[in-house]
Amino acid sequence: MVAIEMRFTAGRFHATPWGRHVNEGAVEWPPSPWRLLRALVAVRYRKRRDVPEEHLRELVEALAFEPPCFHLPPATVGHTRHYLARYRPGKSDMVFDTFVALDAGDPVVFCWPDLTLEPRAAETLQALVGVLGYFGRAESWVEARVAPEWSGEPNCLPRREAAGIEGEQVEIMVPWPAEEYAQWRDPALKRALEIELAEKSEEKGTPLEETSLTKTERRKTEAAFPADLFAALHTLTTDLRRQGWNLPPGARPLPYIRPTDALEPRRRRGRTVTARRPTVARFALAGSVLPRLTDAVHVSETMRQALMSHSDAAEVFAGRDDDGEPLQGHRHAFILPADDDNDGRIDHLTVYCREGFDPQAQRALAGVSRLWQPGRRPDIHLALLGLGEPEVYGGFD
Repeated sequence: MVAIEMRFTAGRFHATPWGRHVNEGAVEWPPSPWRLLRALVAVRYRKRRDVPEEHLRELVEALAFEPPCFHLPPATVGHTRHYLARYRPGKSDMVFDTFVALDAGDPVVFCWPDLTLEPRAAETLQALVGVLGYFGRAESWVEARVAPEWSGEPNCLPRREAAGIEGEQVEIMVPWPAEEYAQWRDPALKRALEIELAEKSEEKGTPLEETSLTKTERRKTEAAFPADLFAALHTLTTDLRRQGWNLPPGARPLPYIRPTDALEPRRRRGRTVTARRPTVARFALAGSVLPRLTDAVHVSETMRQALMSHSDAAEVFAGRDDDGEPLQGHRHAFILPADDDNDGRIDHLTVYCREGFDPQAQRALAGVSRLWQPGRRPDIHLALLGLGEPEVYGGFD
């Protein structure tokens, strides 16, 4: 058995099914196996180039041989609406961002019950799955792992394996087995070349037997038919659309049966949560002229003044209590400029307070978006990367 667990850490999975427009509000659920294989291919080139291509090819062919089953956790559908500015005054486009909402702690499980990977393929899968940062669109943050000990029950299966199981039918994209793709590819390419030759013959008014395709024309047609399944997984979606494919070569829609309530809203039990105050705020700096590291004191003081302005001089930033007395025990915020890329200029700011930031201080931190610079230098733009604990940002070492 092979099983992959995926936890969506932001509680959302963003992915539009193939052939559907984003504004249709359709969601891909379960996540398609075709998408999974493309993600594994992509992450190899981006993060694990030490994995040989031949090993990746072996893994892809093994996972494509049979479609997986799924265990789907409770989920529902949500959406947000965004108005994107266009390059015409007063005009904007509304875009729907539809997503599957689920608990960040409940994994989606891909499962191949009858598959046993060769040791090299198993090692490759472990290496690639462990470095997946997102799955679907880039905002679908994910933590994934191979789970050989998984012993749960699938609740979403291919229709041919779901006899007697009640549920609703949904089609998702699965890869062809490598051998089937190879059997399809050569005849399909031959037909495409024959059609192009006939069209050229008709266009030029020459007999078919006296017409031939140029090397460039032939290469263009051949490029639309990837050599094998592994090559098909590398093809960009923009290229597929330009070539006129209704479905990606190497992929097919397969009917699955999923629970009828797979995406129904559920009432959640209320619970009392005592939130721990974040102690660290991390900022990124941007601008045409970033301050030098030697300006650290000035940048820190400018940031402190901005935070005081946004918080009505809260004591955590002012360093004084309501009576104007200095805070004792280092209970005020520390502002620490950093040069993370070692180019001599400040590119990040960390604000730390060991007692944590209350809601008023958090609003102030979120409200600071720019800092003034002396000498007619342009303002510094700030982006709040996040609020959390020191461990999230590397600790104190």
